[in-house]
Amino acid sequence: MSEQTKPKIKVAVLGGSFDPITNAHLNVASEIVHSRLVDQVWIVPCGPRPDKPSLKTSVMDRYIMCQLSVESVFSHNFGVQVSDIEVGLPRALGTLSLMRKLGSTYPHMEFYFVIGEDLIEQLPEWDDVDYVEDPKGAGRVLMKTEKFLVMERPGFKSDKELENNFIRLSLPHDATIVSTLLSSSEIRKRVQHGYQRVQKNANQHDAYHGVEGLLPAPVVSYMKRYKLYIPSS
Repeated sequence: MSEQTKPKIKVAVLGGSFDPITNAHLNVASEIVHSRLVDQVWIVPCGPRPDKPSLKTSVMDRYIMCQLSVESVFSHNFGVQVSDIEVGLPRALGTLSLMRKLGSTYPHMEFYFVIGEDLIEQLPEWDDVDYVEDPKGAGRVLMKTEKFLVMERPGFKSDKELENNFIRLSLPHDATIVSTLLSSSEIRKRVQHGYQRVQKNANQHDAYHGVEGLLPAPVVSYMKRYKLYIPSS
């Protein structure tokens, strides 16, 4: 079979700030692989976000934490990996630009952007400063030209029929999708509150006690080593 006739490798793009990555993110990635709708899942930590002041952790720190998570949680052939496509960029790519860059860089692959069902209606409003033809209209182009893997959101239900380029995540054999309600902001909040409690003991590492078990142990160790999410003095 020639390269031209080989079926393309299907890749789900799981984008986000991952500040830090949590067990919930890894849960999503694993269930996407379990669905067999795609061959691989790429976790893509975004570049710097000047429009998001709360994102203070460097893209390199977030990329390393993602790598530590994948290497420590999944077997080498499971199908989850981390992409560095936004590492080193001056700012995060818009979603349309990201998908087009992935497509041009890896033409033998077919990419699906992972999106929560509750965000589909907002897609037309997504802008992209790197889409010079029409930055404000990038969302509408994105909806028409790219493929999506749709995740159900707890408490959100829509009976609206999806377009053909939107595939709803489901598991074979009527298995139930396992989800975890845990945000990166919860991790940061717990570390900050933990630090406040132990300031008098001058032991910053104890600040991370409240996040043990909520993200892979190597990530907790990395956070401790570099004192991530500790309030600056």
